[in-house]
Amino acid sequence: MPFYNISTYQLIDDICRPTNGVNVKNDLHENVSFYNNLKSKCNSEILKAVDFSYNTESEVNLIIYRSSLNSIELSVFHINIRSLNKNLRGLIELLQTLELDFDVLVLTEIWNYNLEFYTKIFKNYNFHYVTSRK
Repeated sequence: MPFYNISTYQLIDDICRPTNGVNVKNDLHENVSFYNNLKSKCNSEILKAVDFSYNTESEVNLIIYRSSLNSIELSVFHINIRSLNKNLRGLIELLQTLELDFDVLVLTEIWNYNLEFYTKIFKNYNFHYVTSRK
């Protein structure tokens, strides 16, 4: 997979690199080379239908509404939380603004603090985690 071994900083730098002294932001949905590269490596029709654009909460709610007309069979929410301990409140606020109770919540970079505490925080979810071994 492209970009699997670069840091978040490097990825952002590649996307928002200044051009001729002017900082030009190339959104992922406008710069389709990453998406096209990903599609070329996979034969999955599901992947080909995925939208890689960034959306506000209201845009996500509109997508949820439109999708619900066709019925949603499985809903998955993913976010790189970069410390669940630090960002839990913001995550809960974000999930409350979205008009869908997701079937699966995937949180990456939760870090290794208070993990047993979180088994009780996410009601109606089973909390599974894998810690990095160093």
